[in-house]
Amino acid sequence: MNLDLAFTPTGHVVAIELAAQTPDGLVEASGDWADGRPKKVAKAFDGWQGEGLFLLATERRFDGPLPPSFFYWRNFAARYLTALCHTPDGADTRPAHLPPPEP
Repeated sequence: MNLDLAFTPTGHVVAIELAAQTPDGLVEASGDWADGRPKKVAKAFDGWQGEGLFLLATERRFDGPLPPSFFYWRNFAARYLTALCHTPDGADTRPAHLPPPEP
């Protein structure tokens, strides 16, 4: 299963199955990546993008070589979770209210 992650125009991260390897070798199941993990990732992204990103960020079995898109989104999700976990309880993270401009 050749799998890649794509960022859609609507702002969602989705797992897509590639019909064949791209000419530049973007996705090639090899080594540790060829042991069925793409199916687990595809199932997680089928449910909700947050579930897929959480899986990528927390699954330590993905420490080996990954396709570039998986590497990018795994690091993105890991940085987000780290920042979220370091946010103090009760912290107001909403932007400050700005009054409308005067005419």
